[in-house]
Amino acid sequence: MVTHGGKIFTLRRLLSTLCAVSLFCSFLAAGQTPEEAAAPEQTEKPADVSVSGAVVNQRDGRPLRRATVVLQPKSTGRPALSEVTDEKGRYSFPNVSAGAYELHVERDGFLASSTGWLQGYRFPPVFTLRPGANLTGLDFRLYPWGIIAGQITFENADPAVHADIALYRDVWRRGRHIYEIVGRAKTDDRGQYRLFNVPPGTYFLSAEWSRPVPVPGAVEQPRRDEDGRVLPDQTYAVTFYPSAQKLIDAAPIHLGYGEEAGYADVILGTARTVRIQGHVTSGVSGRFILSPGITLRRVGANDALAVGAAVTLNLDGRGGFELSGVTPGTYDLIAEADDGGRHLIGRRMISVGEQPISNLAILAAPPGTWAGKIRFQNGEPPDPDAVSKVSVVLEPRDDMASPVTAPVGKEGDFDLELAPGETYDLYVKNVPEGVYLAAAHSGGKDLLASGATLEPGTAPEGMQLVLSPSGAEAMGVVLNDDRSVAPGVNIDLIPDPPAGHYRTFQSSNADEYGNFHLRGIAPGKYVLIAWAGEAPCDLYNPEALDACRAAGAQVTFAEGAQEVVTLKIAPNQK
Repeated sequence: MVTHGGKIFTLRRLLSTLCAVSLFCSFLAAGQTPEEAAAPEQTEKPADVSVSGAVVNQRDGRPLRRATVVLQPKSTGRPALSEVTDEKGRYSFPNVSAGAYELHVERDGFLASSTGWLQGYRFPPVFTLRPGANLTGLDFRLYPWGIIAGQITFENADPAVHADIALYRDVWRRGRHIYEIVGRAKTDDRGQYRLFNVPPGTYFLSAEWSRPVPVPGAVEQPRRDEDGRVLPDQTYAVTFYPSAQKLIDAAPIHLGYGEEAGYADVILGTARTVRIQGHVTSGVSGRFILSPGITLRRVGANDALAVGAAVTLNLDGRGGFELSGVTPGTYDLIAEADDGGRHLIGRRMISVGEQPISNLAILAAPPGTWAGKIRFQNGEPPDPDAVSKVSVVLEPRDDMASPVTAPVGKEGDFDLELAPGETYDLYVKNVPEGVYLAAAHSGGKDLLASGATLEPGTAPEGMQLVLSPSGAEAMGVVLNDDRSVAPGVNIDLIPDPPAGHYRTFQSSNADEYGNFHLRGIAPGKYVLIAWAGEAPCDLYNPEALDACRAAGAQVTFAEGAQEVVTLKIAPNQK
């Protein structure tokens, strides 16, 4: 229970008091008197309702013509409706059945949005249309998109034609710091490129040029000096803006709403390279793989900060491979193949210096099977069919690996096929309301703390997952500084501390009356934040936890507890 102003509020009293001062109460009541609202429901099918509003430019308020508005029902089996705004930016859906919906708006030159505004208040992305309550004046304010542009040239100022451009952003995802590619482009005949539809943020940009080969399969000859001696290999290396050959040395590009960074020019530099020769052996048949897929990633000081390396792969048709154009550094080499209908994967960390590498051996093995069983704490599940609806999801800590999902049988049994040596974090989906993953064990090891790793060639003990039906609940309302309700804002529940507890994160939105309700919360300490616009802290970054605490409320949940919380919207987030 949470106190406010020296008084203890029940949920019913708190929400009814706030509803009395909320402009959204009229929408809820649909213009009815209390007696009419309390009347029994009519048996005939209710009349359709309408949804209408306008799309405008956030910068100047001007209407946006030709914006596409999509009304998407949340229930299955019902088609989405689409509308294009007129010359005054207006849209209208006149015949809509009651139910839950979300609206999505797109328009060239602007960032897409699913957040509308009703009479000056933020509307939730998912809302309910009630019989007899037309929704009018639901407007969307679109921000202009950002642009990053520039020219890629060689050292003699010649343009690099058809160079590949990649735009990176460093993000935290469930406690892991990674670089993800958020945009790609190619240069034109002048070496120029242009990336658009870019949201505000900080970015890193790379350029890569590969010499075109007129004849496919042509064997590249080594460079020689005037006396015929073979020279070291050289290539135009992947270059990060403005002239770095490592992402960690790249200069950031800062972009705001509607800004154009037209200065991001890159001069490609050359670097000495070496060749890596080796073979991939099947862990099923023991034979060489004739056509493996090879991926090379440069690894930084932190293993998570890895980016793809541009190299050339040649196969000799007898089980050998050669990677050329490899610059010195530390790499993660990943080999994938199929043998007898089974997918194989192998990986190896290698350190590349100034000398070539020969006879590199990689073993590609099939995924290993890890059997498991789900049970409910303290007896039977709340719903007899609940277990068979659950899915077990394992998310790899390596962003290059693929998540694994396994359905659960009626008796709670499941089988997971995992890449050997990969570490996965455990999650469950489609659990009954109020249920959370309480424990995961195998052979006495706590898999929630350590993650699940299937060592090559091992047969682990069965995985035991325990679900608890006694998850805690957080409910309440979000207020602005003037005590008015803040509808539609984002709600995030962050474990405190987050390390080892990323599965307990929860995200939601306040409804059209500013109310929120989170269920199935694992016991422990949390930070609860309400925000709109831009997040007040990096939610998944453990180093930003102090900033998250300052912007939200700290709440401790016991098993099965119900806590009523009055949240204030984070500063500068109205």
